[in-house]
Amino acid sequence: MSIMEFLYRIPEEKYFKDQISEEVVFENIKKAKVIIEDAEAIVVGGGSGLSSACGYNYYHHNEFFEEHFSDFQKRYGFDNIFAGLNYVYSNPEEQWAFWANYINLIDKEKAGKAYLQLKNILKEKPYFILTTNIDAQFSKAFPEEKIWSFQGDVRYFQCCQPCHDKIYENHEIVNKLVEQIEDFMVPSDMIPRCPKCGRIMTMWAREEGFLEGSKWTEEKKRYENFLKEYKDKKIVFLELGVGDM
Repeated sequence: MSIMEFLYRIPEEKYFKDQISEEVVFENIKKAKVIIEDAEAIVVGGGSGLSSACGYNYYHHNEFFEEHFSDFQKRYGFDNIFAGLNYVYSNPEEQWAFWANYINLIDKEKAGKAYLQLKNILKEKPYFILTTNIDAQFSKAFPEEKIWSFQGDVRYFQCCQPCHDKIYENHEIVNKLVEQIEDFMVPSDMIPRCPKCGRIMTMWAREEGFLEGSKWTEEKKRYENFLKEYKDKKIVFLELGVGDM
């Protein structure tokens, strides 16, 4: 079974045979440009394809993965970042070795070209951004108050339960973890733990137990207020970077 059959339950040849020509794509882009210029407000839905366009492809094997995670591939067998984040490690020390490397790398990466180009397109318009991306690329290009990261943001930790309504910036903790990794493991006594209940912390990213707490609710409220403010105006909903999922 091919990947297209697995994902979409349709034969691969059917999926590709209806691909549109470059001429049609170009005409559609020109039409979109006119619509955006005429808009009185814009809502952006940003997915993983935006980061992939910048070279940060988390779902597939590429040069970015080879450069930063080839040693993990040799050790565990997975060949992309998403698989590494969801791999069932033998112990939390190994899991946190990969997580720390990933978070540290994401924290240091600059905003990609696609995000900066989008910023230039939106600069003259009122806008708001919803994103499924957890890699903080939007936050590096746009003001935080204009973003709802409703799948989370890996720059923050939360209690795995969670036992209380708070997320924690992890920059300093991750830097220390990366420095102490040895044989694909972090020291047991350095695994981040909840300051309230003592359980192991986890990334603030959408999974079972994801904290839709005060920060998440505030971002949601700002988005709802934006829609109310421009509900009688011409709003363009611009969806970008939809991935395989």
